[in-house]
Amino acid sequence: MVISIIVFLSLLNAKRYTTILKREEKKEVNPALAMWFLFALAVSLSTVSLLFESSWNWEAAAFGIADMAMCISVSVGIIRRDGNKIVLDSFEKYYIGVILGAVSFWVLTKNSVGMNVVAQSLLIAAYVPTVRRMAREKKNTEPLSIWYCSLANSILSLYLSIGSGEVLAVIYSVRSLLSTSFLLTLMHKYERRNRKQNA
Repeated sequence: MVISIIVFLSLLNAKRYTTILKREEKKEVNPALAMWFLFALAVSLSTVSLLFESSWNWEAAAFGIADMAMCISVSVGIIRRDGNKIVLDSFEKYYIGVILGAVSFWVLTKNSVGMNVVAQSLLIAAYVPTVRRMAREKKNTEPLSIWYCSLANSILSLYLSIGSGEVLAVIYSVRSLLSTSFLLTLMHKYERRNRKQNA
């Protein structure tokens, strides 16, 4: 039941986000393509390592798989709306280099736990493009409702992963919960600042 809710919320989030992207014309919602592209790469890395470490426990990896589908959908939605090619700065190129290094490390050592830990670090770092965009534009560039839905998914996934006993699934859920909470706090900070300026 919990898995079904997680998958449903992720698919709903992806659908709503792409609908918002079609409706908005880079006014209120202007997501960083780099963040979602890097998310897609790092979530894929994390999910694959979890599946290998858990002997293909699809239940434990449900949140990661749903996250992966959402990240790819949103990335495609941003590209369709903006017609952007993925242009990466030095940080993002370094980021992809670390991902390739992590994959090489895993291929050589078969150490799925080590690769998963690297993936969690990369997922935290993937927020940098959005944080920088908010700081540059001095406003919230992400839809709040989408991220609250992601927060709910993180809580449900944590409950599920604790029940499954898969340590990597617990780590993924806790990281997601903390990262999403941080981003929501930052989004509300800019929302409040803009309301005061427009009052």
